[in-house]
Amino acid sequence: MNEDSISLDGSENEEFKHEESSGLEEELLSGQNKRKLEKEAEATSGNKKSKVDYDKANLYKQPTAEEISRLRETEQLFNSNLFRLQIEQLLDEVKVKEKYKKLFNEWYVNLQNVFDELPEFQFNISELNKNLKNKLIKELINVHDSNLKTDQDVTVVLKKPQKYSFFGLHPMNAGIGRKYVVHVALTMPKESLFAGDYLNNRFNVKCSYYMSYIYVNLKKAKVCSSLVLETSVLQIVPNVSEKICINLHIVPPDNFFKLSKLEPNKNNIRENYFENSYGCNSSLVKTYGTPLYNSNFLHRLMLLSNYKSTEVILENLKNVQDGIKLLMVWLQHRGLFGDQYGFSELLLLKTITYLIMKRKINKHMSSYQVVRNFWVFISTTNWHETPISICEEVKPDSLKTFQECFDVVFLDETGFYNLAAFMYYEVYMKVRSEAELAVKCVDYITFDSFGGLFMNKMNPEIQYDALLILTDSEGFKNVYNSISEQEKCNYIGFHDRIIIKTILRNLRQGLCKRVSHVVPISSDNNGNEYITRITFGITLDHGNAFSMIEKGPEANTPEALEFKKYWGTLSECRRFIDGAICEAVYFPAKTLQEKRRIFQTIINYIVSKKLKVEKHHIIADQFEHMVVLPNCVNPFPTGTCEEGSLNVITSFDEISKILRDSKLPLDITTVQGASDVFCYTAPYPCIPTNHFWNKKVTTCTGNNIMFKEPFVDDFIPRYVETIECVIHLGMNSKWPQDLKALRYLQLGFYLELSKYLKQKEIVSQVRRDCLEVLYKGLVFQFRLYNPKEIAVLCKYTEPDGTVGFQETAESISLEYNLNTKPKLIGALHGLQSQNPSFGPSSTIIKRWLRSQLIDEYHIPDIVIDLLNANLFINSASYNTANLPQVAFLRFLKFVASTNWKLQQIIVNFNMDLSKDSIDKFETSFQQMRHSYPALCIITPYDNGKSIFTKKCTSEILNRLSILAKSTYSVVEKSIYVPNLFVVKDLFVPNLEGYNVLIHLKECFNTRRYQQNRNSHRTISIQHYKPTLNTKIPIVNFSPANNYVTDLRHHYGNFALFFHDSYGGNVIAVLWKPKVLESKELKISHLEGRKLNNKSFILNIDAIVNDFAVLGEGLVDKIERPNS
Repeated sequence: MNEDSISLDGSENEEFKHEESSGLEEELLSGQNKRKLEKEAEATSGNKKSKVDYDKANLYKQPTAEEISRLRETEQLFNSNLFRLQIEQLLDEVKVKEKYKKLFNEWYVNLQNVFDELPEFQFNISELNKNLKNKLIKELINVHDSNLKTDQDVTVVLKKPQKYSFFGLHPMNAGIGRKYVVHVALTMPKESLFAGDYLNNRFNVKCSYYMSYIYVNLKKAKVCSSLVLETSVLQIVPNVSEKICINLHIVPPDNFFKLSKLEPNKNNIRENYFENSYGCNSSLVKTYGTPLYNSNFLHRLMLLSNYKSTEVILENLKNVQDGIKLLMVWLQHRGLFGDQYGFSELLLLKTITYLIMKRKINKHMSSYQVVRNFWVFISTTNWHETPISICEEVKPDSLKTFQECFDVVFLDETGFYNLAAFMYYEVYMKVRSEAELAVKCVDYITFDSFGGLFMNKMNPEIQYDALLILTDSEGFKNVYNSISEQEKCNYIGFHDRIIIKTILRNLRQGLCKRVSHVVPISSDNNGNEYITRITFGITLDHGNAFSMIEKGPEANTPEALEFKKYWGTLSECRRFIDGAICEAVYFPAKTLQEKRRIFQTIINYIVSKKLKVEKHHIIADQFEHMVVLPNCVNPFPTGTCEEGSLNVITSFDEISKILRDSKLPLDITTVQGASDVFCYTAPYPCIPTNHFWNKKVTTCTGNNIMFKEPFVDDFIPRYVETIECVIHLGMNSKWPQDLKALRYLQLGFYLELSKYLKQKEIVSQVRRDCLEVLYKGLVFQFRLYNPKEIAVLCKYTEPDGTVGFQETAESISLEYNLNTKPKLIGALHGLQSQNPSFGPSSTIIKRWLRSQLIDEYHIPDIVIDLLNANLFINSASYNTANLPQVAFLRFLKFVASTNWKLQQIIVNFNMDLSKDSIDKFETSFQQMRHSYPALCIITPYDNGKSIFTKKCTSEILNRLSILAKSTYSVVEKSIYVPNLFVVKDLFVPNLEGYNVLIHLKECFNTRRYQQNRNSHRTISIQHYKPTLNTKIPIVNFSPANNYVTDLRHHYGNFALFFHDSYGGNVIAVLWKPKVLESKELKISHLEGRKLNNKSFILNIDAIVNDFAVLGEGLVDKIERPNS
């Protein structure tokens, strides 16, 4: 018996939990003060009396030589000190426990005994159908499940392995994973093989029987708790621990087969010996090369030697080993690690080996530098155009042959085996793209790149803009039948790969520049018979994806004929602006939402018409439908929010110009928008229309439509929202010091401005603190921003006559609404112009959150916009979201996994915050967390005060996280359901758990048309026509919203109130836990309570009755589910 005495003292991950990172973050944050805490503890134990003196001395104590050395090392070898701490912590987390190594070593003795006692016998395959007396062979036949055939009556010799050897990541101290995984190579005895067994599946057939032979004997020995027999691997779980997994591989003896016989252009299959539904012309098989069959054989042949050579190179290179661990985590989180649809384990190891040989990596580098150099190498090379070879003796002609046979070429030390033979070109390009993003991510100064790179798992639904899921087994046969006979022969035995490759080729041809990546993600097979499902991830190119024209070659050329043949009746001749006459395909679209669907139209054409695959669906825009009003007919084409917002902004620009042109004593320098419609994040922008009064219910007074008195409830007007705007004036030092006089002067300015607009035949009305203007069917509300007014509000006088300044609640509110918020809206508008999916994605988020009864009182609209903006600005680890739906899902993932107590959100618009400012904010946040709100958002415009998040309580944030986690979980599980039928259910609130439910009369709900459920009643908004009868309508009138506001004002100390502000008919009430406690008999405890024995308890019946009284006429009924 020959055995390798390879040590198994390597390091490996026992339980790497991706989602539980909060504890790690806390430890990292506290780690920075470790030295200080240790010194303080030492001082306390040594001399408690001199603690203060010691602290002062310790504060200015010089660092030790070890600390200086570590600091220099961090500056030279790592991105930052925090990054180093995070890497060290992660590597410590993935370290395998010694007990599993010990358990394995003890159990391995039993495995050796089984191998040593294996019985020996042989048989011919033709004899298996006859009656055999050998019981073991009968068991082997029952276990053996392979449809592989060969050209001979193969003699199978079964005896104990010639040797067995450990290999893989663990002997190299580079393994990760939830289990302790050990790979063992069993070398078949030479007596079992012949020199020509590489032909016609002979070795594969013998190997399958030998694997079954090992399986039967291990099962009989009862040393394993689980045995799974796969095509090329036997997976074993020992009976000592479920955390240990052994993968057994069958390999031929060293140097038994000639490598030259397995070159990619040589044929080693003379006939089709693969029984499945995908056949080929048997007479042509032997005329073409079999590159994938040869590569698969070479993989087994070179498996042990490739790992062994890598192990020698990586020996004692601890930082390189740690770098491999980090890279494996990085690839796994992106779904790009594996033999089928990503970087294989061996390819990763050999890439690191190549970089060491080329001196791009050395033993003095840190693990971070190893990882970074790998990313730089991947992102700056192209293995499709320029093959890589570890063997330097490979001839150019040989490399050219490999390029002709494979998409990606990376040759091992022999120069015969392409380690990337089974990698799709699209997968390789995706890895390149991710490497580029990773390099940018670690260089991005305001973003915690470590979390994005190594902690957050990227599922396909948030990694790609869209998913294409094909589920048509018969359709896949149609695809296979369309393939040329040469390709069928080249891919014999690997029909799934040529089908996927053909689909990719067609998608690339049709989508062309519209996509950056079309990546195969997964495929399901029904055994070896046929494919049942294939999933592709699609990343769009934001510059070309939504073009309405697919421009082809010039007319009357061979290329034009090919273009016309491909597109059929969709193609037509068109003349372009530059005078060129070309074949082109026109995709009509009236809205931006329809433009976003153009790529889906193309995919449906390719898959259904060209490939004949009928059963398929695309996951891309299902959530967009939830912000399109089904019960409202608009006067012009509208999709999500863009058309309505653009109309408002266009009218705003016009009225702003008119205002700036006014010749008033005080010059108007700037007019800013302060509503979310200006940044395209309003779910339902105002639609321009004529406003008339109903003579029975309303009347006209001056320029205003008003309710008649007494109020008649026969008719309730549709909700009309004002568009908030802010006017900035030129500098002037003549403003009065008295607040009352100053505001009267501002009122006079509004009056003069109204007179000026009347001359322009524009309807306006002066209010106490604003000017309302009706322009082109829209109601604008202009307010004056006067820094002097805020200064006067802050001014106070001491008893001794000293004048001081201190912020008040009114001054803070005024400064935010008139100065900070317009700046934020402007910055968000700029973000929308760079990322067109930002606005629509924010509308989906708002509609989802409001449908969960969390209204603006709990989480303001601007907070939602900023949280979403954070994901677009700090998206270094992602490709920018090109569709609103993927941005929405990323938001859910982000909110579900963020620890608000430990993390502040930095939204650095236009990089206005310097690195020093960011460091200052982060340090202050860590040291004085109690002085910040529960949700802290830092922007360049509020000096780190996070005014807009003051109302966001920790309880509501926890509720938000739970809702996001549940919603994302449902989407993740339902991703393969056609059209995501669960979407509508996700926008229906769960009313369980609330104490009181107040149902409102729908007829008094002025926003009922904003409900996202279909109704038999629809609202038709008429096209705006200039007319003298148009007056300013009743604005911001929502009885439901006003009722909720009154409830909070009067009963906010007793309960929390939840309501869907977009047409919700239910108000949910949740009692605060403390008010349900009994109170002792005191006058201060009397409010809202009743006497119960010798204490006060909450008078729930009376309060609920008050709810009904306060909402008399509006409330339909009140339920108490828990009573």
